[in-house]
Amino acid sequence: KIPCINLGNRQKNRFAPGNIIHSAFNINVIKRKYKYAISNKFVKKVKKLKNPYYLKNTSNNILDLTYKKIKVWKKKHVLLD
Repeated sequence: KIPCINLGNRQKNRFAPGNIIHSAFNINVIKRKYKYAISNKFVKKVKKLKNPYYLKNTSNNILDLTYKKIKVWKKKHVLLD
């Protein structure tokens, strides 16, 4: 929920949440994009955004997946005593 300006073309044509503003690496363009980023209109828009990367229970899901992968690996790599 914070305005962000990406400089240059590296992120061009990639998915970007609504708080991202792409800018050419040119001082005049950067100034114009910065003014827009701090404008009331854009700040209000950003405050209403939902995080597109948010998933419920992410930490638990990662731990569960890791545990399952370890179990599978152990079954495949049983050491003979």
